[in-house]
Amino acid sequence: MACKTDGVSGMGVVSWNVNSLPACLKRLNKNSLAEFLEMWGSNTGIVCVQETKMRKEQLDENYACPGGWECMYSFYTCQSSKSVGYSGVATFVRKGVAVPVAAHTSLTWNLQGASKEKNEWDDEGRCLITDHGDFILYNLYAPASRVTQEGKTDSLKQQKITDLMRISKVVEGVLVRKVQEERQDSAIFAILDEERYIYKRKFFALLEQSVREVVRSGRQVMIVGDLNVALAREDHFDPLSWEVEVGLSFESSEFRLWMKQFLRMEGDETALLDLFRVYFPDRPSAFTCWNQKNGSRITNSGTRIDYILLSTALQGEVTNCDILPEMSGSDHCPVRASLSNPAYPRPQPTSAPPLAASKMPQFRKRL
Repeated sequence: MACKTDGVSGMGVVSWNVNSLPACLKRLNKNSLAEFLEMWGSNTGIVCVQETKMRKEQLDENYACPGGWECMYSFYTCQSSKSVGYSGVATFVRKGVAVPVAAHTSLTWNLQGASKEKNEWDDEGRCLITDHGDFILYNLYAPASRVTQEGKTDSLKQQKITDLMRISKVVEGVLVRKVQEERQDSAIFAILDEERYIYKRKFFALLEQSVREVVRSGRQVMIVGDLNVALAREDHFDPLSWEVEVGLSFESSEFRLWMKQFLRMEGDETALLDLFRVYFPDRPSAFTCWNQKNGSRITNSGTRIDYILLSTALQGEVTNCDILPEMSGSDHCPVRASLSNPAYPRPQPTSAPPLAASKMPQFRKRL
């Protein structure tokens, strides 16, 4: 299926969790990465994908040097059984239009002191940051909070969940804090993978630190990708079932509360916009992710967890933003925005940043 933006003014930006880039190309009957990128139309300058499920060793000329594009990848590098086909993000930019002046694969790229050290938070290939002059682009695949098998079956733990649900209802959706905080974590970890839950906390904390540093420096940001958070009730097909399973009121979810305050950027002058809701504040059943195992896409029983977020100062440069649920090829659908500023393409750097795949020794001779 083609999804062209020809005839639309400005520059298109696409974000899509492709659930394996090689597999997505096959599902779409695309013979090459270049064909996949060009299907978005000549006005599309940036394509961000998440969950590439690729290893660095898989890069060949097809994935490193598609005609007319520069490619930047962030790979899963942990030494574990998941090292084959797990996580990963990639940002593709059209040459002569949107080549960045710099690129980074760590959320600590602009942080000072202890927070800057390379650690396990960078090893899962979940972020790519590119500097496009007008804005810093964050391409993200945020961790999920997994429900454990023990959490599904342990009746004692389920009783803890029931108790916690009563508490969270009493406080009318406000996250239980101080005295009740330890009890809440205990109940959450009763059904959720504690290690991944804490990892997600850390990921979002580093993201917020990094974005705040950008904002305080006077720059603007665009954040795209799969954030694994359904922000509001209307972004989930069945929030009541979520409450029963997890044991909290929907609004009191730690990560929903975090994301709401993150968008406000309290303490800084710049706020962030959820672009889709700027254009479609009341559209119901607007989801971007569906469970493949139970046919939920057929009934549109999904969630909206894929976003394009933007600094408010850049709102005037955007003409539209929408989700593309009709687009097949993954268990997620793409999100697309168009930047209207007539100055595109910007003056381009003389070469791609060192992170570009075309800069790898095995591909330099092909340039």
